[in-house]
Amino acid sequence: MIYSNKPQVVSAKPYKRKGSNGMMRIYITHYYGLKPNGKKDKWDEYLKDKMYETPSNDMERKHNKRVWQFALERCEEILVDSRNMRYNRQDLITQKIWLIEYMDKWADNKYTKPNTRGAYISVRKHLRSFIG
Repeated sequence: MIYSNKPQVVSAKPYKRKGSNGMMRIYITHYYGLKPNGKKDKWDEYLKDKMYETPSNDMERKHNKRVWQFALERCEEILVDSRNMRYNRQDLITQKIWLIEYMDKWADNKYTKPNTRGAYISVRKHLRSFIG
């Protein structure tokens, strides 16, 4: 599958998704346009702050307003960086490289016995050949 190499973000919009225990997660969708196969080329960024699903007092409403305002400001910052050519696209190639590096660090701590270490090395070899 070929992904578009557009460094420019066409749009960045926040949205809410229901989470656990009465909190809502906030995501920002980075939209780059269409891929050559006609599907949307986008990436979702997760914000660590959460919103109350049903705020019951003034403090929770102010918190929700502050978090949503931060999400809107982050979207505007992304668009400004894109217009000024300072935006670095989160692409799939770097995600795959980071996955292998993360797995190596994890395996160094997890697998201490030679048999399990050898099994992990085999999995890493096949994963690298699959990724390319």
